[in-house]
Amino acid sequence: MELIRPGNKGCKWLVILMSCAFVTCLFVISQSPLRRDMTPQALQSNFARLSKVLLSSSGLPNATNKEFVLQNVWQRTKDDRYKMHDPQLQSSFILDTAKQEDNTTKENSNDSQMSLRHHNRPIVPNIAHYTWFGNHTFRFDHLVSILSAHKFMKPDRIMFHTDCEPEGDYWEEAKEKLGDALQIITRKVPKTVFNNTIAFIQHSSDVARLEILAEHGGIYMDLDVIVLRSLTPLRHYDFVMGRESKIGLNNGIIVSSKDSEFLRLYHKGYRRYENQCWNCNSVLYPGYLAEAHPNLIHVEETSLVQPSHRDTDLIFLGHFPWWEGHYTIHTWIRVFLNRSSAKVKFTRENILSWDTAFGELCRYIYHGNANFVRLHHPDELFWTHDVP
Repeated sequence: MELIRPGNKGCKWLVILMSCAFVTCLFVISQSPLRRDMTPQALQSNFARLSKVLLSSSGLPNATNKEFVLQNVWQRTKDDRYKMHDPQLQSSFILDTAKQEDNTTKENSNDSQMSLRHHNRPIVPNIAHYTWFGNHTFRFDHLVSILSAHKFMKPDRIMFHTDCEPEGDYWEEAKEKLGDALQIITRKVPKTVFNNTIAFIQHSSDVARLEILAEHGGIYMDLDVIVLRSLTPLRHYDFVMGRESKIGLNNGIIVSSKDSEFLRLYHKGYRRYENQCWNCNSVLYPGYLAEAHPNLIHVEETSLVQPSHRDTDLIFLGHFPWWEGHYTIHTWIRVFLNRSSAKVKFTRENILSWDTAFGELCRYIYHGNANFVRLHHPDELFWTHDVP
C-alpha cells in the first residue's frame, strides 16, 4: 500500500480519524480503576500495547510523527498533569512547520549543503545570562546554579536580566560572592512576539533569552542548571543546544553568537506562536530546525541536559553519575517539586546530609566537598508536610 503523505488529499481526514482514535485510547486509560496505581512495569506494558496499535496503522503521515505521538502517549499515561503537551496540537505544529521549512530549504538550497563549522577560536563571548521575571524569593538552589557558572565558566560577566530584583538572604549572598562580575540589567517582561500575545511568563522567558542572545551573544542558562566544567569548547560553534528528546532540543542552556543564523531562524519561528502548547516553539521547533539545517547548529546529545525531566528521581532521590562527562546538569527542580507529595526546602545547612546526586552537586559547588554528613533525624530537616 502506498504511504499517505502530507500532500495527499485524503491525509487530512485520516489524521483527524487517527486523532479521534488516539483520544479514545487515552479516555479508556483514564477511566481504568488501576490507572493511578499502576506500577512502572504496568505502565510500560500499557505503553507497549498502545504503541503496537498505533504503529500498525498507516494513517500517520511519517515515521517521525508516529514516534512523536507514541512519545506523548507514554508521557500522558505516566502523568496526566501534562495538559499542555497535547499530541494532536504538537503533531499539527510539526506538520505545518515541515511545510514552511520545505519552502525555506528550497530558497536556501546551497546553505543546507554546507557543513557545520568549528572555528579555530571561541566566537561566542564568555558571558553568562539569566532571566528573572516577577517578585519572588531567590532560593538556595538558585544560588548554587549561579555560583557554579562563576566557578567553572569564569565568565567575563554574569548578566542578570530582570524586571524586579530578587529577594532573600541567598540573593544577598550571591551579590556578595559574585561581586563586580554580576551585572543586574533591567528588562521588561516580553508581552508580545511578532504581534502575538504571550500567554505564560515561562514563554516570555523563552522569547527573552533569544532576544538577549541576539543583542549580546553568550551563554543563556536557566537557574536550575549546574555548570560542572568550562564551556569554552562549545564556544567554538555559532550555536549549541542539548538534546532533550529524539525530536526536541532543550532551551534551558543555549550557547550562541549574536550573529547566529540558527538563532535568527529560531526566533523567527515565533511568527507562529502556539500559546496552547507548552513546548512547541521552545523545544520542538529548534529540534526541527536542527534536522533541516544541521550545518547551523552543534547538538550535544548527552552532556548538557541529561537526565530528562522524566527522570528527576535519579537526581533528587538517587545517585546519578553527574561527574561522568557532563558540561552541565539540568536538575529540573521545578518538575521535582511539583511532583513531590511534600514540600521540600533546601538550605545551605540541610544539604549537608542529603545523600543523593543533588546533595552531592550542591555540596560540591557550595561547600567544596561532595561528601555528605550523617545526621540523627534527617527527615525533620528536609520535609515539611502540609497540615490537613
